[in-house]
Amino acid sequence: MITGDAITIAVTGRMDFACAQAFRTTYRDLPESISRFEVDLKETEFIDSSGLGMLIDLKRIAGDRLVHISRCAPHVR
Repeated sequence: MITGDAITIAVTGRMDFACAQAFRTTYRDLPESISRFEVDLKETEFIDSSGLGMLIDLKRIAGDRLVHISRCAPHVR
């Protein structure tokens, strides 16, 4: 969801290789006016190494723009 200069990406269920393409599609080709990326992990049950790779890729694409991971459940941390 895009609100002003920010995009929020909510991940539900598993963050693994099976959702990699869908996750990347949410932030590819966004305008430079987007200055903040928030990844909401409230509904995330599991993250594997592919999921961590997706977060690293997001940071690479974001460059100097802010990437914030929010509402991470204790069992996912």
